[in-house]
Amino acid sequence: MQNKFIHPEGQMIKRGSIDSDKISVKNIFELWFRIPEYQRPYRWGREQIETFLEDVSQAAILNPAGEYFLGSFVYQKKAGTRSPVSFDENDLLDGQQRLTTLMLLFAVIRDLTGNQTRKDTCQKFIYQQANPDLRIPERFRIFFETRDGARDFLEAFVKKQDATLEIESIRTEAARSDDVTVKSMAEAIQTMNSFFSSPEAPSIDTFFPFLLNNVLMVYVATEDFEDAFQLFTILNNRGLPLSQSDILKAWNLGVLQNDLDRKRYSQFWEDTESEFGEHFDRFLSYIRMLLLKDKARLSLLKEFEDRIYGNDNKSKRPLLSKGLETLKLIEKHRENYGTLFSGKNQSLEMDWKFDNLILIMANALPSTDWIPPLLAYFDKYEFKSIYDFLVLLDRKFSGDWVAGETPTTRIENMAAIITAIEKSASIDSLLSSSIFAFDHESFLSNVQDDVYGRKFARYLLFKLDFYYSSSEGPYHLPETISIEHIAPQNPSSDSQWYKDFSEKDREEWTHKIGNLILMGRGKNSSLGRLDFEDKMKKYFVKNIQTNPNSLRIWANFDQWTPSDLRKNHSMVIERIRKEYDINV
Repeated sequence: MQNKFIHPEGQMIKRGSIDSDKISVKNIFELWFRIPEYQRPYRWGREQIETFLEDVSQAAILNPAGEYFLGSFVYQKKAGTRSPVSFDENDLLDGQQRLTTLMLLFAVIRDLTGNQTRKDTCQKFIYQQANPDLRIPERFRIFFETRDGARDFLEAFVKKQDATLEIESIRTEAARSDDVTVKSMAEAIQTMNSFFSSPEAPSIDTFFPFLLNNVLMVYVATEDFEDAFQLFTILNNRGLPLSQSDILKAWNLGVLQNDLDRKRYSQFWEDTESEFGEHFDRFLSYIRMLLLKDKARLSLLKEFEDRIYGNDNKSKRPLLSKGLETLKLIEKHRENYGTLFSGKNQSLEMDWKFDNLILIMANALPSTDWIPPLLAYFDKYEFKSIYDFLVLLDRKFSGDWVAGETPTTRIENMAAIITAIEKSASIDSLLSSSIFAFDHESFLSNVQDDVYGRKFARYLLFKLDFYYSSSEGPYHLPETISIEHIAPQNPSSDSQWYKDFSEKDREEWTHKIGNLILMGRGKNSSLGRLDFEDKMKKYFVKNIQTNPNSLRIWANFDQWTPSDLRKNHSMVIERIRKEYDINV
């Protein structure tokens, strides 16, 4: 195929020459590949390896003359260099998981077979010995550009004869390494060894010739870098599907011209992805919010492609350019995020108020839509009055939530705060702005009503713990937290609770915030019905050590009658009114 490639949705690539055809495994491994710095780690696990081996085995046994299609791979044709020698070394953009698996499989078969010719064939597909006289460089069939751990693992356990049989050494190496690629390669080798040692496995005499000659892939190759990246983002539904952040990474690293920049930001991206894990796309959504300042209407990728990079409106200047400008912006906000959420900002107020409040917000608010405004403030004003800003931000976001505003309205209000930050002439003018106002009446009405079972009850109780804490030390969230009634929901008919609380009292007060506390354990309904003194001694005290509001009640009340409950409820409501600056 020449000069064009049309993918299933009809999108045509027009620039350079693009080749595509089917190719057997034995011919694939006549080529040389480089895993570029922008690629993700090798991640195939036991399940994928076993499925692959079982599928090929079944095909070899049931249809030995047939063909088995393994998938596709995309590469950019280019020259490599191992001074002073130049040679072909293709950048593998899509298909890394399958091709790396095949190379590991050759190493395992090499070490399991007694056939010397087969051993030599496998070694040829893995590694080329250097020959200075012929100017042949030493190299692996697949070279990992920026993964030193992967290269060291291949040297130790794939290149050397019989090294894949050193299972204990492989396990030890995997256990001590933090590299996902190393761990996955180690698991793959162990899985392959286990598979071929099984009585149900086909003989290598049956499996290996079929693998080399009958297992096929479709390759798509181009010399044009932009074409290669477009193909990379189009053909990403094979093997491990790419996340939106993977494609965003490819877009931005793909336009970098400087190799040092590409390596640096590839490592940066991988480190950031490891730091955020499955929440990396969410972090990138914060960047989107900072730029667009509105509720997302499209997928994260389409928002960047159409609305930030300007593909949907060529007449307007893009908000951001692909490449260094995007990567530097993400890098800046990642560093700022790490600072703000480090838990090491106690020097700001000479206490732990900032770190404790941000911990509670991060763990108990219904979403993280408040984080972009915090990043925007820190980007402009750094630490100046940042605790005061965080208090106002929390009041606004949690105030809207408790007052019953919709998620869309809450997001729009956060976007408005970002705009206000950008337009603000000073910190004082920002902090005194009406942008932080919320519906006091609805808020107070909902807080004074029954709150047990409402989603915001847990957050308000965390906030009470925060208000009643000394801020002289860090707040620790228990691994397990539950909301407990002081006066039980269903008291025994022979209990003091039943005598003290009329049916009307129980109906009116049981689920009010003044009768609720947080406990660092799961519920225990039988202990929860004990009378107050026994309940506090046997059930509460040892489970409320990290909950200042709960400890306050234990220290100030030696009984719990309706009048005690009402007194505490009034105290709690007044404290919330004060902290939320409510005067209605």
